[in-house]
Amino acid sequence: MKRKMKWNVLLEDTNVRTKFCQKVEERYKQCGDYTEKWKTLQKVLVNSAQECVPKCGVTAKKKWMTSEILDHMEFRCRVKKDTDEYRRVNMRIRNMCRAAREEYLNLQCEEIEELENRNVQIMHEKVKAVGNKKKWHISKMAMC
Repeated sequence: MKRKMKWNVLLEDTNVRTKFCQKVEERYKQCGDYTEKWKTLQKVLVNSAQECVPKCGVTAKKKWMTSEILDHMEFRCRVKKDTDEYRRVNMRIRNMCRAAREEYLNLQCEEIEELENRNVQIMHEKVKAVGNKKKWHISKMAMC
């Protein structure tokens, strides 16, 4: 599966904006046929964005994910066709994720233990934030 390119379009830099607009206008003026306008407009926008607009960086989906894990995930995408290498890298990523998550949760637990003696209300808020987001409901049929 090919990843879509993401560009940082929320830039405050006016130089990038003007450069991008100039590139689009230049390339779009070169196209004269109205039947191909849509396809050329798409190509012009993408090519101009690749030249002018900076790309967004990879962001972690979880708080405990490190940049090393994200780098390995990018590498895994590149070696997807080589099954042996993919499996090896995937197992490495899993192990790194488990270790990072465990370390993150241990730090959170230590912080909760420290808060237990100082401020119980903040401690409960922290437990709620760290805890499982899913709410388990017992159906009425199971209670009968």
